[in-house]
Amino acid sequence: MPRWQNSAGSVHEIDFPTALGRLLRDALLREEFARDAAAVTARLQLRPQDRAAFAALSSEEIEIQATILVRKRFDAVRRLIPATMDGLGERAWPLFLAHARDYWPETPAGQIHDTERFCGRLAQSDPRVLCDAEVNRLRFHTGRQPLAVHFVHDLRVRGQVRRAVQLLVRRGRGWSEFALHFAWR
Repeated sequence: MPRWQNSAGSVHEIDFPTALGRLLRDALLREEFARDAAAVTARLQLRPQDRAAFAALSSEEIEIQATILVRKRFDAVRRLIPATMDGLGERAWPLFLAHARDYWPETPAGQIHDTERFCGRLAQSDPRVLCDAEVNRLRFHTGRQPLAVHFVHDLRVRGQVRRAVQLLVRRGRGWSEFALHFAWR
């Protein structure tokens, strides 16, 4: 059932901003729009007063805007898993772009879920590139356990990669991370 139908199956007309949002989020819909804007406009059930303006949108400009939004998501994910992204090197952007084509977080605060889904994709295709310490943080953040202890080989401490005991502790609404590692000179 398309998202714009209710459970009874009746179709609701949508406004221009809602239709534009769907177009920006859905790569397949953008491809279809580039081929036949009128067909997509009809399928989305836009309000009559919005149809002409929507059908007149430039598919090239829509694609540019969609890429800008995906780049913002990419930057947010990069901040959450910097070691993993560094490990991917030049492959990071194309791999994320493929991920973004298949998945769009439902909420603006969906950065954690976006990052988890991206890591899940990497776990299937190239698990060696994942930083275990970062994945542990993501899982702890979305979980409910009060405490987690992990032995990791890739914890970054002051710019150095260390083997460590990673301790994650839930405190009220937040959580903290502690590490025990030995530095040899």
